[in-house]
Amino acid sequence: MREILFRGKRVIGEGWVEGFYHENFLGAIISNSSDNYIVDYRTVGQYTGLTDKNGVKIFEGDIIKYVDLSLVCSVEFDHFGFVRKNREGFSLYTI
Repeated sequence: MREILFRGKRVIGEGWVEGFYHENFLGAIISNSSDNYIVDYRTVGQYTGLTDKNGVKIFEGDIIKYVDLSLVCSVEFDHFGFVRKNREGFSLYTI
């Protein structure tokens, strides 16, 4: 089963945080095992369950560059799963 995880950019302080996503009167919140962080809701993306060649987790909204194919795509959620979309917005295929 795929791990359910979200990432967002902190509003107070710097950097990105990973954890569970929820909203309250303060706004968008990412909670991990020790803290709660207010994040910019526009930066929140869900983990795809995949990693890149370096073992870094791939999240919705990430930009992927395929060096061998000279292809640049964004990762987006589209109806039934995560897809790669090219610069013109065309879905390439589900990842």
